[in-house]
Amino acid sequence: MKKIIILALCVCTNLFAQIPEKVSNQTIQGLWITGYQAWFRTPNDGGQSPSWHHYFHGAPKVENWTMDYWADVSEYPEDSLTIIPDMYFEDGTPVYAYASIHPKVIDTHFKWMKEYDIDGVWLQYFTISNNAQNRENKNREEIIKMVAQAAAKYGRLWSISYDPASHDAATVYDDIISHWKHLVDSGLTAQDCYMNEQGLPVVQIWSFSGIQNPWIPINAEIGNKLINFFNQEGKYKAFLVAGVNWDWGSIKDQEYQDMYAKLKAVIPWNVGNIARNEKQEAMSSMSFWRSDFERTEGRGTIWIPTVYPGFSWENLQRVRNNPESAANIAGRRKGEYLWEQLYKCSEIGATSLCLSMFDEVDEGTAFFKIETRDMSHLNLKNSDGMPADWWLRLVREAHKYQREGKPLPKEIPIKP
Repeated sequence: MKKIIILALCVCTNLFAQIPEKVSNQTIQGLWITGYQAWFRTPNDGGQSPSWHHYFHGAPKVENWTMDYWADVSEYPEDSLTIIPDMYFEDGTPVYAYASIHPKVIDTHFKWMKEYDIDGVWLQYFTISNNAQNRENKNREEIIKMVAQAAAKYGRLWSISYDPASHDAATVYDDIISHWKHLVDSGLTAQDCYMNEQGLPVVQIWSFSGIQNPWIPINAEIGNKLINFFNQEGKYKAFLVAGVNWDWGSIKDQEYQDMYAKLKAVIPWNVGNIARNEKQEAMSSMSFWRSDFERTEGRGTIWIPTVYPGFSWENLQRVRNNPESAANIAGRRKGEYLWEQLYKCSEIGATSLCLSMFDEVDEGTAFFKIETRDMSHLNLKNSDGMPADWWLRLVREAHKYQREGKPLPKEIPIKP
């Protein structure tokens, strides 16, 4: 028995040997960073938006869900949870929801990030209007402080990640710049837990996509203005990481291609870009990855592919009974969907990854711990027979191979 215990301890020690106690903030190259929404609210959670924000469209009823998966809340502190009225598991126990704005929730998430070898977060910042009456904006400011504190505690990193989707194109540039100046002036970007690249604090901005529609306010003109601002010398100079669409390399508009040529780092958003394997199962479309990698490598640009465990918005977009929309749903396939992407990154030689997203159950891309109990009677998915932390385990296993400089095996090498 003593030999078995010692052997188990050795295995455990080897498992965690490659996870750094503190991630260096000197470069983002080689890091595995996860997107972090932190946008789930519950009534009386201490925030400025007393509602079920990102849980329900309106009242807390089954028909009003906005998410498809349910978080496993068994490890969250009790005072961060709220009972959802008239919602029960099949055994009669009540359903609890967590509040992202609670510091103990954020602390729990960063504890997991360290345990499962995730280097840090792109902290999503959607409400960038400086309207003092915007309550959710106040929530986001509190969350920034909590994230910085948790990142420092667990030796992880963070960077602001502006998502201006649906923002007013007339004000988007000024609002981003204004908030960035506020962030720099607060001193948070100078802390050891804030990401740096080439001696500069990192700022990440989505929507450099080349898509012409009202949802995307950053056109080539605004994109160039943002690039120029962050490149200019002075207190607010930063290293810009631009989020682009998956087809950014094939956009014909020369103005956009000229803008893309100026970028020093890109994250091509690939969530929902679905292909089919020989079994006609949904898989992530990765056909453009090698050409992307070679193009950016030739320019000296950091290429950060997006990988995700699956995709679903049956409740969010109300496509449950719409076969055409449901065709875009990508089941997790017990981890194979994610592993195929991790394997492709290893095959190409990509070492920097964007894990999208840590806590996004609205679109079914969450990496964090997923409820294992049956939720079908509530129109919610569960972990499909896998452990609650299965997708975190896969990240940790794949990252171990990368840290050791070993190619990833094509098949998942661990068992549930």
